[in-house]
Amino acid sequence: MRKNRSPLHGEYILKTVINRGAVCYPTMKISLNIARDDSIKAVLSALDNGEKIFIVHQMDSYETEPTKDDIYDFGVIATIEAVNELPLVNSYQLVARCEARAEIKKFRIENGIAYSNVLVLEDVINDEYDEEIALAKLWDFAERFMKTGNDYIFPNSRRLKKINSLSYVVDFMISHVIKSNPEKLELLKNYDAIDRCYSFQKSFIKAEASKELDQDLFEGSLFVIKEEERKILLREKLRIIQNELYEGSPERKDADFDSSDAEDDDNYYDKIMKKPMPATVREKLLKEVTKLNKMHFGSAEANVLSSYLDVCLELPWDEATEDSLDVKKAREILDKQHYGLKKVKERIIEYLSVKLLNDSASGQIICLVGAPGVGKTSIASSVAEAMGKKFARVSLGGVRDEAEIRGHRKTYVGSMPGRIINAIINVGVNNPLILLDELDKMSSDFRGDPASALLEVLDGEQNCTFRDHYVEMPFDLSKCFFIATANTLSTVPKPLLDRMEIIELESYTDVEKLQIAKRHLVPKQMKKHGLKKTQISFTDGAIKKIIESFTREAGVRNLEREIASVLRKCAKIIVDGETDKIKITNSNVAEFLDIPEITPETVFAKDMVGCVNGLAWTSVGGELMKIEAVSMDGSGKLELTGSLGAVMKESAMAALSYIRKHSAEFGIDSSFSSKKDIHIHVPEGAVPKDGPSAGIAITTALISELTGKKIRRDVAMTGEITLTGRVLPIGGLKEKTMAAYKAGVVRVILPADNKKDILKLDDFIKEKLEFKYVSDYSEVISLAFAERIWK
Repeated sequence: MRKNRSPLHGEYILKTVINRGAVCYPTMKISLNIARDDSIKAVLSALDNGEKIFIVHQMDSYETEPTKDDIYDFGVIATIEAVNELPLVNSYQLVARCEARAEIKKFRIENGIAYSNVLVLEDVINDEYDEEIALAKLWDFAERFMKTGNDYIFPNSRRLKKINSLSYVVDFMISHVIKSNPEKLELLKNYDAIDRCYSFQKSFIKAEASKELDQDLFEGSLFVIKEEERKILLREKLRIIQNELYEGSPERKDADFDSSDAEDDDNYYDKIMKKPMPATVREKLLKEVTKLNKMHFGSAEANVLSSYLDVCLELPWDEATEDSLDVKKAREILDKQHYGLKKVKERIIEYLSVKLLNDSASGQIICLVGAPGVGKTSIASSVAEAMGKKFARVSLGGVRDEAEIRGHRKTYVGSMPGRIINAIINVGVNNPLILLDELDKMSSDFRGDPASALLEVLDGEQNCTFRDHYVEMPFDLSKCFFIATANTLSTVPKPLLDRMEIIELESYTDVEKLQIAKRHLVPKQMKKHGLKKTQISFTDGAIKKIIESFTREAGVRNLEREIASVLRKCAKIIVDGETDKIKITNSNVAEFLDIPEITPETVFAKDMVGCVNGLAWTSVGGELMKIEAVSMDGSGKLELTGSLGAVMKESAMAALSYIRKHSAEFGIDSSFSSKKDIHIHVPEGAVPKDGPSAGIAITTALISELTGKKIRRDVAMTGEITLTGRVLPIGGLKEKTMAAYKAGVVRVILPADNKKDILKLDDFIKEKLEFKYVSDYSEVISLAFAERIWK
């Protein structure tokens, strides 16, 4: 015996991928879809380290957690060429080049990754055979069958003929011709190239004979059976084949009959019958299996239908988790994981209470609206934990195709279900908590409007029969608990808002941020950076300093980022051995931060003419908005600068009209509108500003400029004005009053309709600020000006 030494020889310890699909062969370039965690970890780890992998076939393709006893003792060593992430969550495509057959000597699983000690099986050729002669006879044998129009035509056969390795050529032919996995596996462990060549020829002849027999049977049956009676013809063919192969015996002879395709179809039938699902769904899927049985194995249509059946069988039609209805425990979980957010917590407790009284209550749809970083996404995860539900997140940011929600039609290769159905498949139950994140970031184009597709999803009366375009059968979404999040409601369509209960998450006050940092952010970041409480400590003054001087936001995302920055510097100091214990205080915290301190917005230094303190709500909280107005000789032009939006421009025009109407009352020359040019400016022109809350501030600035009377520097105001002088209510009062407090304002002028909202403010805000309520602009004059201007 002589050996053909492979470039790979000897023993190796390789990360192992357990394959349940087609048998991999040396010489093959394979593409495998991998979804099991152990296989994904093995492939990604080997890719990162530039290692080869070992691919072994499992005996039972439906075993989800195979062990050593569930896999064959031999496989192939392969080099990874590419790993691509697939659209389905936690699924990858592996592209690899198979190089050599190998035998498993030892198999183990460590840290979720399978390892195999393998011995490369080197090909041997009996000394009495000449390899070149055997190779020539193999090609002579194969070419008798490789005619034009024959099924067995090898790709790149001209290039293949130039290869002088009998082992390589016969492996190549086996991988392309033999269809039966058991036969392939039997030939794979045979390392005698001559014996493998003869075994291949036998299988080849058997396949050709079966094909010719099938053709004869078909043509013979046409004479006695009408062509349109297709089902009868198929049954007749099956009966004749069984009589030929089984010789009248009803028992199956697996050694003589390759039934892998039929087994796949039988498995689909068994799975459908075993899986809990509605009767109408089962009937539909059984019809699809019948169609699949009639299709040519490996055709594009068969692949599409197989993928469709796989998706439908993965859907949890009747699988559900049992909700945890312990109200006390739920409240404890929510209070432990989130500080504040009383309104959201109470709403969840209310829902659980209703479920206790009426278990058949349909799923609820809640929309959490608030600035970035206030905890919208994280509280949804906590709600799922409190209710004992599985959690699924569907990101809607940037979605502009309706098919992303409703799925693609299954009539073409590559189609897939929508994000809602995919999320349910991933969690494996039909009653999860589904988070629809960034609802306001959706858009639409020529491919459809995804917001319209969401109308059915978020309608409690309709979503019990939600139809995904791919699944084509109604799926009950009423058992799901939907929570949507948005930064603003201005870009969310009104019909969509009508289907949800809106809960606004207001900006955090500095007191709330301090407590959140102490209870959650600092412990979380210390654990993340590997630091202990005995090494690092923060004083309340240090955290307040970061909040007031280094962040400007409604939530706590930047606060957490700055805390992490401080801890990184501390970790470096400790590792360098400079000290083993650091205390962060108000006086030294700036040394650990790279960014400069933020200069806080303050009131004017003195009472001024034409300058007023307005209050505005922004995505990062409330801000003091200084409004300036000047007049000069001209022709009555009005100029507005400062990157003002359409609403603020209209407020300025309304204010000017109101002043013209009441000019005599204010002691203003009535001809000013034709003799004076007016310029209104809001500083920080690069920052867009808009909103219906600057009307009385603009009016006050104009009256001050036209009368020459000074405005009190310690007064701030907010509210919209109408042409008749009425002052309309505003929103974002909590954020605006916090901005006034930080800027040193003493008196805040508010619309009278907002008086009820003052009760929601923190006590220290109500103690420090003097609130004045007005319903008509005439009441503003005496409160805002430093001196009387009435005639």
